[in-house]
Amino acid sequence: MVAARLATPTADELAKRVGRRGERIAAVHLKRAGYRILGRNLLLTFGEADILALAPDGLTIVLVEVKTRERPVDGPALTMTVSPEAAVTAEKHRKLVAILDCLTRANRWEDRPRRIDVVGVEWSASARSKPTVRHHEGVWKRSAMPAATAGSAGVGLG
Repeated sequence: MVAARLATPTADELAKRVGRRGERIAAVHLKRAGYRILGRNLLLTFGEADILALAPDGLTIVLVEVKTRERPVDGPALTMTVSPEAAVTAEKHRKLVAILDCLTRANRWEDRPRRIDVVGVEWSASARSKPTVRHHEGVWKRSAMPAATAGSAGVGLG
């Protein structure tokens, strides 16, 4: 008889679980704030969009980058640590702009205002810890292009 042994998740697997939970929490937060979720975890050859949404104004396309942290129970208070959204580097910012530009062309959204938001989600590893959600709107914005100059290419969403 061979004894079955449960595999212990790797640090990368645990980080992905935390990230997926943060993205679910962020999506619920956005929906409650009046956003319509157009897509989640959209993969392009050069990157991924965590959440793509339509803003409450019904016109603005919003790419949402979600950054999540789970703090150890015996760790510092949430307000005494660096926020997860501070992890959006200049390189990540450039990649997000490129992703939004690609999605804009593919879906012919050149005539719509677009922006990038960042949502930070964090909680303590305590079983009863309620997540803290911070939504930073418009960390990058682009106005709609006039229809005469707007180009289009690629395959769109749904």
